[in-house]
Amino acid sequence: MISALLVLGLLDGGTSPGVLLDAPAERRIRLSRNAGFTVAGHVLDPYDKLNFEIDMSALLEEGERFASVDFAVTPASSILGFTIPDNGAYAPFDKDDSHLILWPQIDAGKIDAGTWSGQGRLCNFEMTMQTDSTPPRHWQRTIAISVAQR
Repeated sequence: MISALLVLGLLDGGTSPGVLLDAPAERRIRLSRNAGFTVAGHVLDPYDKLNFEIDMSALLEEGERFASVDFAVTPASSILGFTIPDNGAYAPFDKDDSHLILWPQIDAGKIDAGTWSGQGRLCNFEMTMQTDSTPPRHWQRTIAISVAQR
């Protein structure tokens, strides 16, 4: 499926025992062809380590798959401690040909920052995707997840 990411170790490519494949509806993010910016419906507490599911199916043509997907946290969100781990138990992985599971979180040293009180902050990351078509099609989308102390 997303073999380039398997080689790079960004996706584990599988369904390891105990891995959560389905995120509840409030943590499902559906990307659109028309919207370059998507806000997740769930507010993440800075202590949370929860799976989010990204549905990329609207970006694909019939029979097409993603050959590669890359995540980049924006500099402003990175300074706040927002991260998407790229290895270990919380690394992103492919659920199927058009869905990814990822575990965004706040670095341990930034969890108790006053940044997260009240309304909290929107933390952004970019997804850059390349299809397996010839020639490959490229998509880039920005996703925001609200992080607030609850």
